[in-house]
Amino acid sequence: MKIIAHSLVKVQHTAACDVILGDKIIAESEASTGFIQQLRTAITKHNPLAAKFRRPEGAKLAFEQRLADYISNKSDPNFVALSHSGARLLALEMEKETATSGGYLVFAEHEHAGENLLLVVLLSTRARARFDDSLDLKSVDTLDVEHIRHAGRIRLSEVDANPDGCVHMIARSSDGLFFKEFLGIETIENPAVQANRLHRTLGKWADDKKYNKDRKESLYLRSYSYWKDCKANGLNMTLGGLANYLFPDEPDSFLNYIGLEEHNLAGTFSPPAPHSMKQFVKFAFDNSGLRLEFDRNKWGKKVTVSGTSVIIRHAPDSLREMIAEELK
Repeated sequence: MKIIAHSLVKVQHTAACDVILGDKIIAESEASTGFIQQLRTAITKHNPLAAKFRRPEGAKLAFEQRLADYISNKSDPNFVALSHSGARLLALEMEKETATSGGYLVFAEHEHAGENLLLVVLLSTRARARFDDSLDLKSVDTLDVEHIRHAGRIRLSEVDANPDGCVHMIARSSDGLFFKEFLGIETIENPAVQANRLHRTLGKWADDKKYNKDRKESLYLRSYSYWKDCKANGLNMTLGGLANYLFPDEPDSFLNYIGLEEHNLAGTFSPPAPHSMKQFVKFAFDNSGLRLEFDRNKWGKKVTVSGTSVIIRHAPDSLREMIAEELK
């Protein structure tokens, strides 16, 4: 675990942004460990967008170049150097946007579920994290998530390959353009990928909670209903919105689970196309005296149509035996 903080001094609607650099990594303690945990939770509650690094004509932009240098040699001095260059880069972007105001810029590297993650967070001075004159963390009350202005969460093992979603970001105002420019990232839209990850994560939640078959199917069905509501009303899907829809009396436990880094779910995404959401509900036909129902995820690729016939491949022995007995 590594944390360092810097102070960006800027008055809103003015151009100048002064940088006061912290020069040492904050010592690991109960306060610093709790601080990282609160940052993780706050990012999840802000429903982050999925992103990746921009590479115009294959070239890495300034922050990613410095990040790649650090990843190649993850020493403490190099972590401090990464944060120093990052603070200066952010100050330059803030000077271009006069509406921005200063705060604390925190770099925090930590490991979760075997994955190394880097958090880059711009905090308001009112976020209830207290730093002394040397920018050492003195104490943290319950972090006020509304005073986390912008943040990036970077999966360090994926930086080189740069897949969609290797960075998640939040922005308090507009689209956080200056913060995206600082990190050199672009938000990406791949709702089909999010649908698959959401389906998988819901299944893990149900299994961890030891849901029976009916309750697990109900979880998928109600998630499908949330999707239908969002699509009908032209709204983005969010993990926070889903948590409140499924568990209105106690959403936090579910939100914290599906927002875990290992699930790699964006916190906000457009409603996926209907074909991506079919996996959440069973196929059902009931007409002309015939009723057929099956789980698309298990049987969707085993049911085919040939002319006027419907063919079920690898049908269970019990089904074949039942039909054979019926036709005697």
